[in-house]
Amino acid sequence: MNLTITDVSKYIHHCDVRKYLKLGTNKIERTIFGKKVVLSDDPWLWHLHIKICESCNAKCNFCIEQNSCRKENPLYVIYRVDKMLKEQESNGILHSVSVTGGEPTIMPDFPILCNVLNRHKKGIAFLTLNTNGSNLEVLPKNNLESVFDFINVSRHSVDDFENKKIFNTSKVPDLKQLHRYKEIYCYETKLRIQCVMQKPMKVDEFLK
Repeated sequence: MNLTITDVSKYIHHCDVRKYLKLGTNKIERTIFGKKVVLSDDPWLWHLHIKICESCNAKCNFCIEQNSCRKENPLYVIYRVDKMLKEQESNGILHSVSVTGGEPTIMPDFPILCNVLNRHKKGIAFLTLNTNGSNLEVLPKNNLESVFDFINVSRHSVDDFENKKIFNTSKVPDLKQLHRYKEIYCYETKLRIQCVMQKPMKVDEFLK
């Protein structure tokens, strides 16, 4: 589905393009793990993308991780995440953080990771979890709602049947289940659906 919006007032997010063309023009120098790095002085460009695992409970036939046999050490990963966040905090450059995988919520000791992230929460303006949604209702609510500002649910199609077919698993939630999760569990955290591929459909069909 493609929509062309020409009226800027109808955009959920909009900005002064001329202003943001200047992003990154001023630089600052910091020392990270003993090495000097040069960064933009604008916090919007300070983003830490954390891939905590390669394992996934879906079997998308095009995914580069589907046959991953790598043995993972979750506690070591959590230790490294904590160390990185501390380093950014001490340098005053901690701002936006996103957690991804594989499917991050199936990583052993995921609740411990949530506790570590929560300890650094005051220094993080935006903390995002990227997930296929399969474990949202079985994880303790305080591991999600009190930790993450955004939960991005990745889908391959708006259509539920097509989405589960591509993921090759029935574990991923359908739209009704996601709506139920949002109503019951997700009060403060913003739940967003991201479709990376969409089945062609008319606008009126999508809005039903």
